[in-house]
Amino acid sequence: MEHFLRRSALQNERGHRSRTFLILDAASSPEKPLEIMAFFTLAMGMMRISSSISRNKSRRLAGPFYDDDQIVQLTPCYLIGQMGRSATSAGRISGDRILNEAMNEIRNAWDSVGGKFVRLDCEDAPGLLSLYRRNGFEFAQRNQRTGLTEMVRFL
Repeated sequence: MEHFLRRSALQNERGHRSRTFLILDAASSPEKPLEIMAFFTLAMGMMRISSSISRNKSRRLAGPFYDDDQIVQLTPCYLIGQMGRSATSAGRISGDRILNEAMNEIRNAWDSVGGKFVRLDCEDAPGLLSLYRRNGFEFAQRNQRTGLTEMVRFL
């Protein structure tokens, strides 16, 4: 977690590519320093919708960007890029809470600028897939380039 925050998160912030949010321990006090319990990174992204997705689902994802003449559709989306928690916070903060905090920030952006859906990419691990499905995400496709599972949640 610390490596990501120090290297990638700062570099992406400076380049205006994403924003990383920290979840701090509310029990901090003058005697107890602030502790970063977890983090998540949000960005605007593009989803490349492959031809393997049904036409119906492609239209639902792409919305007004859908083009019958294109083999591969591109559509803008919110992207949850990274999520993590410190090893010492594992029993005190759940993945559900981190994901809920991320969705609250996305809803704030959605209130101002709109949008159709949120995308995240993950490994095909049962625990991760269960977490995301429990929180309203559904399988969209497997990214052929990265091998990751792309999941979406409509807003």
